[in-house]
Amino acid sequence: MNCSSLCPYPYYGVHCQRTCNCSRELCNVSTGCIRIVTECMPGFTGVNCSSLCPYPYYGFDCQRTCNCSRDLCNVSTGCIRIVTGVCPLPPDIPNADVTVENNTARYFCNPGYYQLDNTDEFISCDGNIWQPTNFKCIRKKM
Repeated sequence: MNCSSLCPYPYYGVHCQRTCNCSRELCNVSTGCIRIVTECMPGFTGVNCSSLCPYPYYGFDCQRTCNCSRDLCNVSTGCIRIVTGVCPLPPDIPNADVTVENNTARYFCNPGYYQLDNTDEFISCDGNIWQPTNFKCIRKKM
């Protein structure tokens, strides 16, 4: 045979010297039997998992839905969270201590001081900037 004609089923490969042990539909004339994949990795679908999940779907069998723009939707894991910066330490408040969890800071007045009414003890960080705070500690009168 020459290279201008395809191998007849069930043969494949160079000079059609190899034999497929599968159905005609699964016999590739160059590589032989196409392996059927029954479970795709997250984000892939179709015959032999050769297709990406279509937007806005992602995950195993494309069963989950992204609630973000196409450019932020990862076919395997869903919406990508963009971190624009790391929060620095929150601002110091005189006579107060602060605790930080995730992107939220909470202020506490030191012993002998109390929180001024109508001030916020919590502030949050967006990107790498803490929101302004009006928290204030006043010395207790003895």
